[in-house]
Amino acid sequence: HGGDEGGDEPVEVEAITEGDGTQANPYLIGTAGQMLYVDSVLVHGAKAYFRLTSDINMKNVAGWHPWNEADPYDIEIDFDGAGKTISNFKCTGKPSCSLFGVLNGSVRNLSFTDCQVTSEGACGILAAQSGTSSPTALHNVHAVGCTVASTLVGTVNTGGLVATIGKATGTNCSFSGTVSTKSKSGYSGFIGGLVGQVTSASVFKRCWADVEIKGTSNNYCGGGLIGGSTQNVAVTVRDCYTAGSMTAVSYFGGVIGELALGTTVTNCYSTMSLFGTYALGGVVGRACNYCNPNS
Repeated sequence: HGGDEGGDEPVEVEAITEGDGTQANPYLIGTAGQMLYVDSVLVHGAKAYFRLTSDINMKNVAGWHPWNEADPYDIEIDFDGAGKTISNFKCTGKPSCSLFGVLNGSVRNLSFTDCQVTSEGACGILAAQSGTSSPTALHNVHAVGCTVASTLVGTVNTGGLVATIGKATGTNCSFSGTVSTKSKSGYSGFIGGLVGQVTSASVFKRCWADVEIKGTSNNYCGGGLIGGSTQNVAVTVRDCYTAGSMTAVSYFGGVIGELALGTTVTNCYSTMSLFGTYALGGVVGRACNYCNPNS
C-alpha cells in the first residue's frame, strides 16, 4: 500500500517487518506508521541502517518526536532515501525540531516536499545539530517548498537542512523555501539557507539554495547557503550558488554570512536580493579581523 496516507485518520505506529538494521540488510521503511516505529529499534551507542521503499506522506502524523533527541545523543543512523520523497512532514515546538534531532551518520538520495518545522530553539528540516559523536555525510538531499522557523527570543542557529553542523561533507544538497528567526537585538546566532553554522572541518560541494531568509537581530550572521563558520576551522565551500532574498539588519552574505579564518569559498555565486542596514555582501557579509585574507 506504499507510503501514501491520504485520508484524515491519525497515523498509527506500524512495525518494521523487513531488515535487521545492518549494512547488508537495512530496515525497510515504506509507510508513515513505520517512520513512527523507528524509535523502537534505535539503541544508544549503536548504529542502525535504514532504506525507504516508497514515497511517504506524513500529513496525518501528529506530535513528531525527533529520533535522536535525548542526551547523550549517541545514536548513529545511516539513512538511504533510495530516491524517494517524504512529504508534509511537520515538527512543532520542540527545542530540536527536525526529522533526526541530532544526526550522527549519513543521509543520501532523499527529498522533502512541503515540510514545516517551527521550533522554540535550533531547527532544520533534517537536523537541529549534526556530527556530535561522528562525522556526518549528506549526499543528494533536497528540500523543496519547505518552511523552517525559530520562534525563540534568544541566541539560536537556524538552517534550511541543519541548524548547526559539525564535521561533515555535503554534496549535491539543496533547500528551497523560507528560513526565519524571530530573535531580537542583543542576541547572536547564525541563519542559513542550507546550514546555520559550521563548527568543525567540513566540505560542501555543488550545493544550492533558493530561499527567502528573514532575520530580526542586528547581531545575527546570515548566508544564502551558510550562516557562518567557526574561527580556525577548515571549511571548504565549492561550486555552490544561491538565489532568492534576505531581509535582515546586518552581516548577511549571498553565500556565507561570516567568513572566518580557515574557510575558503571557491567558484560560488549568488543572485540573491539583500535588504538590510550594513555589512551586506553579494557573496560574503563579513570577513572579520581574524578571517582568511586568501578566501
